[in-house]
Amino acid sequence: MSKIKYYSEEGLEKLKQELQNLIAIDRPAISAAIGEARDKG
Repeated sequence: MSKIKYYSEEGLEKLKQELQNLIAIDRPAISAAIGEARDKG
C-alpha cells in the first residue's frame, strides 16, 4: 500500500532542482567515471 506524501511549493521546487542537478551534472560525471574505469580494465 502506497503512502500519499504532500509537499509545499518550496519543497517541491527543491526536489525538482535536485532531480535536474542529478540528471544534468551528476549522472554524466558518474557515466564518465565508469567509462574511465572500464577503459582501465
